[in-house]
Amino acid sequence: MFFAIIKAGGICILASSKMPEKLTARLMKKYDISQKVFFSDFLTSTSHKCPTLNPENIFLGAMSSGSSTGIPKIIFRDHQSWLAAFPWQSKLFHINKNDTLYLIGELSYTANLNACIHAFFTGASVVIAPNRLPQTWLKEINAYSISALFMVPAHYSILLKALSKPNNNISSLVTGGAKINKTTVQQLHHYFPNASIVEYYGASELGHVSYADIHDLLTRPQSTGKIFPGVKIEITDGLVWVESPYLVPSKRPKATAGDLGSLSTDGYLTLRGRKNGTVNIGGVKIQPEQIEYCLKEHPQIDDAAVFSLPDHLRGEKLIAAIVRKTDNIKTKDIIHFCRQNTGHYPQKIYFLPKLPLNNSGKVDKNLLRKIVMEASYGNN
Repeated sequence: MFFAIIKAGGICILASSKMPEKLTARLMKKYDISQKVFFSDFLTSTSHKCPTLNPENIFLGAMSSGSSTGIPKIIFRDHQSWLAAFPWQSKLFHINKNDTLYLIGELSYTANLNACIHAFFTGASVVIAPNRLPQTWLKEINAYSISALFMVPAHYSILLKALSKPNNNISSLVTGGAKINKTTVQQLHHYFPNASIVEYYGASELGHVSYADIHDLLTRPQSTGKIFPGVKIEITDGLVWVESPYLVPSKRPKATAGDLGSLSTDGYLTLRGRKNGTVNIGGVKIQPEQIEYCLKEHPQIDDAAVFSLPDHLRGEKLIAAIVRKTDNIKTKDIIHFCRQNTGHYPQKIYFLPKLPLNNSGKVDKNLLRKIVMEASYGNN
C-alpha cells in the first residue's frame, strides 16, 4: 500500500495503528490531508496508469513527536533525501542483497521505515515482528534465517534478556533513536560475535548525521561517533547545525534539531542534550540526558530515565525513574554515584519494574511523568 501510493504520485503518511480517532482527525485538518485509507481499500482489481516520479517529488510525511505535548508533527520528505544516503548505509551498516533484515515495531516510526526501504533498495528481504515478545523474535530470527537486525536500544536490551547462547549467523546489528550504553554493546558482541555493531544519530528533519562502529562505541561510549559521509557540521552557541543532502526540503540548506553538542578535533560528535530540554533548578542549568547516561552506566542499574517536574521552591526538580538489576542498590547509593560522576543528582528517585515504551520503542516520558505524579499524589 505504501509503495502503491508513492507510485501513484501521492504522499504517504504512516500513522500508528493505535493513534486515537480524534487525533487522526486533528492532524488531517492541520496538514490538509484529503484521504485516510486502510490496507483493505487496495484489495481491488482496479488499475490506473501511474505518473513518472522524480527525485525531488515529496513521497513521505514522517510522523515526529514534535514537542513535549506528544502531539505529532508531520515532516515532508522527498525521494532524493533518502536515496542519497542509501549507498552509504549499505557500506557502513554492512547490509547487502543477501541479507534478511528483522524489524521491531511499526513502520510509522521513521527509522524503521528508512531501514525497511533501504533494505529493499539493496535487494534484501525484510521481516517485521508481529509483537513485542522477545521469544517470538528469537523463533522468527531462526525460522527466517535473519542476518541483520535494526532495533532501538531498549529493544536490544529486551532481546538480550531472552538469549541463552550466541548466534553466529547475524552479520549486522544497527541501532538508533537513543544512545546505546557500553554494557549493552559488550553483551551484543558476546551473543552475536560475527556481527558488526553500528549506532547512528539522526533526526526526522536531518536524516543521518553521525555513526559509531563497535570500536567507537567501546572506546568513546558517550560520543555519537564520526560524521556521516556527505554531512558538514557546525557548532554555533552550543547548537549542532547540519548541512547535508539528507535534509528534508523545508530545512535546506542548513538546519538544527535543537541538540546541544561538541565536535572533537578528530571529528567525533558528542551530544549534551536538547536546548529546550535544559532544566533550571534554582538557577542551576542541567541537562537531564547527562545524568540519565551516567545512571545507565551503573552496574546495578538495568535502565533509567531522567526528566523534570515543576517545583514550587526551585522552579523545577529532577526525577529519576530506575529499573534495578538488584535490590541492593539504594537511593543514597544512586545520589552518591551521580554526584561523583556529574556533579548533579535527581531530587526524587522512583524504582519501577520497567519503563513504559512508546510505539517506537523509546521511553515514553509523557506517560512516565503521569505515573510518577500519580505515585507522588498517592503517597501524600
